[in-house]
Amino acid sequence: MEPLGRQTLSEIINRNYKAALIFDKFSLDYWPGDIKLENACKAQKVVLDLVLCELRRLLGGNAAAQLNSCSLPSLIQYICNKHHTYVLENAPIVNKYLNKLVHLHGDRNPEVVEIAKVFYKFVDELMMHMKKEEVMFFPFIERL
Repeated sequence: MEPLGRQTLSEIINRNYKAALIFDKFSLDYWPGDIKLENACKAQKVVLDLVLCELRRLLGGNAAAQLNSCSLPSLIQYICNKHHTYVLENAPIVNKYLNKLVHLHGDRNPEVVEIAKVFYKFVDELMMHMKKEEVMFFPFIERL
């Protein structure tokens, strides 16, 4: 079988229709689909490695092995897009409901207040950690 980057978009979608979601994410036009993935990425100025990482994860196999086969810049982008974005989107939601819980039940259940304090501290430290990764650690790795 042809390497994934040299397959056409339609060949990839025929293997798994969910690949269309990845192509949409990167604005890769898969209709009529006769363009090879590597050419589509070049045309859209998209990092081929990043698309390949997501496609490999989607198309099956060992997720850890797939991430191990990604380039470091692609892995960094994957971590930021997947994990950092998840925390940034969901921490405020949990925070909102935890605040409500403390407000409604904190006076009768002091352990709820303690849980909230631990959560707030944890989130602050996690946010600082992610920022250090994005500003210092990941750029350093990319420069190597």
